[in-house]
Amino acid sequence: IAIPQPNGFSFYKPSDIVTLKDTLLLRITSLTVNNEAYADSVLPEFISRLSLPYNKNNIVIEFAAMDWVYPAKTNYRYRIEGIEGQNTWMPNNDAHLNLTALQPGEYVLHLRAIGSNGIWSNEIILPITIHPPFWKNAWFIALVFLFLPGLIYGFLQYRIAQVKKLDSM
Repeated sequence: IAIPQPNGFSFYKPSDIVTLKDTLLLRITSLTVNNEAYADSVLPEFISRLSLPYNKNNIVIEFAAMDWVYPAKTNYRYRIEGIEGQNTWMPNNDAHLNLTALQPGEYVLHLRAIGSNGIWSNEIILPITIHPPFWKNAWFIALVFLFLPGLIYGFLQYRIAQVKKLDSM
């Protein structure tokens, strides 16, 4: 293709023209837990699962879709399985999510982006597990129920022995 210019012609091959057919590449760019960068041996975009204790339940996830032609026209959607009322895709134009005060449980975060060309990006699926505190675990509750009767029995035997000792004086 030859395009006339004031100083001559510009020549272009049709195969060199940028098209918007390519899908966007959506990546997690930052992961913060309780206002501290998540320390892991891999970059945030390669994290495949989050497993956190009960007291580290405030998560901020930043993400970006690589749309080099019209980055301002990129729109994001997310969905979180495990939170009531979050089973549908929700719009997010800020490219970050604040997940605050997550209760212990299993969650699955789904992220997608749609570019200016109307083509959806890859979907990021991030399972998140918030473990309960030890006193809410079944093993601890069972241990308390096993230990408590023994403690009560021991205390009663001790008191009975004290009363018998006082009576013999």
